[in-house]
Amino acid sequence: MNKLSSIARQWKSPEALWLLLGGAVLAYGAARLALLSMTHDESSTIINYFGQSFGQVLLNEPASANNHVLNTLLAKLFALGGLHKALVRLPNLLAGALYLFFAYRLISRMSKGWAAQLLGFSLLVLNAYLLEFFSLARGYGLSLGFMMGSLYFLYRFAEEQGLLSLGWSLVLAALACYSNLTLLNYYLALVVAANLVLLAMPGGPGWRFWLRANDLVVLSAIILGALLYFPISTNLAGGQLYFGGKNGFFADTAQSLSNHYAYAKTYWGVAMAGVFFYGSISLVALSLVKSSYQAIRQRALPAGALFAVILLLMVGSNIAQHHWLGTRYLMGRTALLYFPVVGLVIFCLFDGWPSWSRLPLALALAAHFLACVQLSYVREWWYDRYTEQAMRYVHEQRVEGQPVRLGVHWLFFPTIHFYRMAWDIEYLIGPAWEDAPAPDKRYDYYYLQADDAAKLPPGYEIAQDFGGYWLVRWPAVETG
Repeated sequence: MNKLSSIARQWKSPEALWLLLGGAVLAYGAARLALLSMTHDESSTIINYFGQSFGQVLLNEPASANNHVLNTLLAKLFALGGLHKALVRLPNLLAGALYLFFAYRLISRMSKGWAAQLLGFSLLVLNAYLLEFFSLARGYGLSLGFMMGSLYFLYRFAEEQGLLSLGWSLVLAALACYSNLTLLNYYLALVVAANLVLLAMPGGPGWRFWLRANDLVVLSAIILGALLYFPISTNLAGGQLYFGGKNGFFADTAQSLSNHYAYAKTYWGVAMAGVFFYGSISLVALSLVKSSYQAIRQRALPAGALFAVILLLMVGSNIAQHHWLGTRYLMGRTALLYFPVVGLVIFCLFDGWPSWSRLPLALALAAHFLACVQLSYVREWWYDRYTEQAMRYVHEQRVEGQPVRLGVHWLFFPTIHFYRMAWDIEYLIGPAWEDAPAPDKRYDYYYLQADDAAKLPPGYEIAQDFGGYWLVRWPAVETG
């Protein structure tokens, strides 16, 4: 009995819980990495920059917001082993492991007990939409991995006032920005929050310590500014920073995040998007009230107040940029940086509550996540769900040595072009079309949405129906 009790205690330990659940999450990410078709934006990055030098990537030539610089550099580096979707996506899967590691370190440092650990894991990790980006060759997964590390070291700095922790927090925040420019909102919030931590130190930080801390801030800002000068300036000059909303933070940013988190799920006739929208706002508001009360009473900056400050500064930064600089509100994938901070703010709401009180929310979030798990598509680029399958069909049906002319809608063109490059296919010929296919019959195949089939010239037949996406063939096409 004593041995069984010991084993049970070990499996209820934070390390075992995170190792078991984190391993399952990474396995899910690896499966998506290997099984899902490449997507539009991933493929565009490879097409635009795979043939460019590393220097041209650094200088953002050609100018494109699609160039998440660190992600592009790592994709090019990993592709030296061969252009394969698994290799160019691998850096973000590794970033997922980094995210899990620092999430574990942070939650374990903030609270003990398996119920608290389960709630922390559910809030920070069990988000099907967020996890998608750890399986894609985009900078979002990288930025989140570095951001979580930065948050961990910021918390350590608040606890211990060690300059080494502050330095690591700034370095990781800079890497997050170099992975995705939207993380500049977090970097600015981090700088202000770090100074608030200094001011909240018992007896004050002392001028010498304050100067040494801000020397690190200034140094990191100079290096980051030098790294981002060309990506930002070329994107501004090229009018590339156009993605986002114009209606307001709640209407655009908060609503889009709730919609993606809900994953279009409905339970008992109730759409979850609205539930998550109002539920998360309510929990964050309660946490803000609690953390404000604690900060005033303790004359300090507890964890809840620290993360609340980060969240409010990030929101304020986005709103101020919209009104002063005309930039758009972050939406969907560009707003992913809010997820971990909101999760931490909500987690801090339950600090000091009985262990059992954490379980209903943790289990509900875990159940929702399991309902969202799928190995079929990427939410942001759903239309590329069958593109790889269509390409495999054409590749298998070809006659050796005979060119195949393939017409595609522009949505599918980058991904099809990626597979032409990755599989070294030289026989596929045919530009993309935007409004309607060419009026003549010069293509052997068209790959298009079924709704666009009426725009085709007469005479084509369906070769394969991929669930609403058709590969149609001119009857005279010879197959192998």
